[in-house]
Amino acid sequence: MHDTQSILAEDPLPLAEVAELLPRRRGRKVSRCSLWRWATRGLRPRGGGPRVVLQTAKIGGTRYSSAAAVARFAAALDGGRPDGQAPPAGPGRAALRGHRAAMRFLERAGYGAEAASS
Repeated sequence: MHDTQSILAEDPLPLAEVAELLPRRRGRKVSRCSLWRWATRGLRPRGGGPRVVLQTAKIGGTRYSSAAAVARFAAALDGGRPDGQAPPAGPGRAALRGHRAAMRFLERAGYGAEAASS
């Protein structure tokens, strides 16, 4: 775990400036509110596990982090996979919804589980 001293030794930046380092999503930069949540509550990594918290240091009324702390945070969220890829995801909600709709259609057409047993 990196403490306040290590954040201060890593070229600390206010959270507002840390947001500028991160890639934009849908043309918008990551909000300071998101960074605050990551620093206080953290996020669950892909594939489950304990929450990962963005390391910060508070000096006066300003909270600071660093590019290195953001890199550690991102690596921990990716589960430490060497290729940086996320683990394979399961089927999404839309796929499950489509599967259920297809099963209902087949049951109404007489191809349900009860029709197969007779």
